[in-house]
Amino acid sequence: DWYEQLYPLILTLKDCMGEVVNRAKQSLTFVLLQELAYSLPQCLMLTLRRDIVFSQALAGLVCGFIIKLQTSLYDPGFLQQLHTVGLIVQYEGLLSTYSDEIGMLEDMAVGISDLKKVAFKIIEAKSNDVLPVITGRR
Repeated sequence: DWYEQLYPLILTLKDCMGEVVNRAKQSLTFVLLQELAYSLPQCLMLTLRRDIVFSQALAGLVCGFIIKLQTSLYDPGFLQQLHTVGLIVQYEGLLSTYSDEIGMLEDMAVGISDLKKVAFKIIEAKSNDVLPVITGRR
């Protein structure tokens, strides 16, 4: 008899809890969207900064590769290494961890790590006026 009296109250409590959970989800979604709208400009600035750093790191890599290729074009050991292992690159930074230079070191580390995805494709030129082609994205 007591179970039959409590059953409608349990159903009402279950419906109320469902409504509370639904409102909590909606509130959390609203808060998360507000947070995202606040941090979006900062995220876009970081992406822009990373793109700028990558373009500078890529330019240094390409220049170093072209110089090494021109000076070692007739070295069979270098050509064999290039074929089997690939290009081995070393970077040197003359920055300290003082003040704003720590940010520059962090940028350099991220830029160099983004170079892991860079690949060079060497093809035989059909004429003397061939320009390099860059494809892909960071």
